[in-house]
Amino acid sequence: MLVDDLIAERARWPGFAAAGAEAGLGAVFVFPLHIGGIRLGALDLYRRSPGGLSAGALADAVVLADVAALALLESELSADHEKLRMEVSYQDVHLATGVLAAELGIGLEEALVRLRAHAFAEHRSLPVVSRDVLEGRVSADRLAD
Repeated sequence: MLVDDLIAERARWPGFAAAGAEAGLGAVFVFPLHIGGIRLGALDLYRRSPGGLSAGALADAVVLADVAALALLESELSADHEKLRMEVSYQDVHLATGVLAAELGIGLEEALVRLRAHAFAEHRSLPVVSRDVLEGRVSADRLAD
């Protein structure tokens, strides 16, 4: 959507045009953020005076919208990867809890308390300590007391 003169569009968008004019806007340019059929949002560009975009500015805005869409998608994929990594890490916590319970002959609740206490005492995260237990870097004997 390319609106060269926001004031001229008062009939089309009365509330937005009035609020935009009050804020000192003269023109609005909106570009979709999408990758194929995946719609991510819109890139809104504003200018204070009425007038269109030059061919070069229009091309730059389209490229910027594409880059922004890729960045958003990459960010979302990265967040999903981090979430998956944390789920796998906490799967390690559950496994290490079971290993400790079996090796020390204690209940699951007590094993988890000992894992947490060790992690706290060592200033390390629970998933990291759990991985150490599973890979034999921390023996059950160290967590026996």
